[in-house]
Amino acid sequence: MYDITTLSPSITEEEVCKTVSGVKAGIMEGTLTMAYNELYKTIPNPCLPSNAKGVHCLLLYWYALENFSFTDSNFLTEAQLNAILVVSEQISKKCCCDG
Repeated sequence: MYDITTLSPSITEEEVCKTVSGVKAGIMEGTLTMAYNELYKTIPNPCLPSNAKGVHCLLLYWYALENFSFTDSNFLTEAQLNAILVVSEQISKKCCCDG
């Protein structure tokens, strides 16, 4: 376990919460997109997690972020937490809507 004191102040609780919200939205939208694709045989949107692998990855990252604590010892290092934040945002991002 890693003590929170090993984490720099560069990763904030707000950043983790924002990523968790994006991951939840990505899971919901990705699941709906997969269902629509299967039902209507539509062309998958490349800007959403439109396959099972993307949704499953988001579920695992969500679990890790939900169990992360800024006050207790953690199973993640700062580098691992940062990597999860970056990859989660990349998978759940709606790139077509960003300006």
